[in-house]
Amino acid sequence: MNITGSDLYKSIIFDLDGTLMNTKSGILTCLACILEKNGLPPVEKSREMKFIGPPMRQALKAEYGLSDDDAFEAAQEFRALYAESYAMMARTYPAMKALLATLKEQGCKLSVATYKREDVAKQLLKQHKLDGFFDVIKGSDFEGKLTKRSIVENAINAVNVSAKNTVIIGDSTGDGMAAKQVGADFIAVTYGFGFHCDKDFEGITPIAVCNSVKDIFNACYKVRKKRKTSLVPETAV
Repeated sequence: MNITGSDLYKSIIFDLDGTLMNTKSGILTCLACILEKNGLPPVEKSREMKFIGPPMRQALKAEYGLSDDDAFEAAQEFRALYAESYAMMARTYPAMKALLATLKEQGCKLSVATYKREDVAKQLLKQHKLDGFFDVIKGSDFEGKLTKRSIVENAINAVNVSAKNTVIIGDSTGDGMAAKQVGADFIAVTYGFGFHCDKDFEGITPIAVCNSVKDIFNACYKVRKKRKTSLVPETAV
């Protein structure tokens, strides 16, 4: 079968944390400062990943049993401090710029849909010279109330491409569920923060599972992959 650029999805939406960039160091360093300021104990190392990806308000509430108001206030403190001091600790995953350049050359509409506050996401991508690859960058509002589905829908609407011609690339169940909810396909990446075992895939059906950035390009063709018995290899954990 001859595969051409027309076989690529017209719209490709990337998650940011754990998909485009490794933001772990900055997030956890900032989180430690906020926990200390609020008199909360440090997060256990085995539970650190609970704070990378989901909304910070939600993670703080679940981990420390905070009230809605206290969780919201601490999350706002985190978002402000992260934007000011720690966002630039992020690092772009190797080969990501080459992937984005190739997809752009093929005429794909490229977007970002992230739980990060939108202005912070734009600043971060600009600092790392990634913003020029994207037609649209959509993130959370200042109050952090938007769901991932809403953010993804904002990205889809902004590029004016239907969900059926869209694929979402992300490293978490939340990304996969958002794709399912809007009727888009989903590509899971295991080099990020959210997928560690087959159980993490419950409720979602990715069209492909990529263990490295280099695997993503071929997964962006509208050719369904046969899923393996085990979705996450030992080397990806």
